[in-house]
Amino acid sequence: MIEIEKGVPLPARPKRKGAQPTKYPYHKMEVGDSFLVPEPPKTFRAQVNNWGRECNGKKFCYRTTPEGVRVWRIK
Repeated sequence: MIEIEKGVPLPARPKRKGAQPTKYPYHKMEVGDSFLVPEPPKTFRAQVNNWGRECNGKKFCYRTTPEGVRVWRIK
């Protein structure tokens, strides 16, 4: 039988090995800044959401426009 334990701390998430730096400027953006990606890859929307989770409280949103996909930093 598996026992339930209380008070066991969660270890820190290990850093990713071999992760490539992004070509998009998320880390340089201030609230209200935006950038346009004329031909986003299929995984682009997931990348935006992941950066929001990984950037220590920063939040981003995106909208599809006739020119491509525009990303804003909103927090």
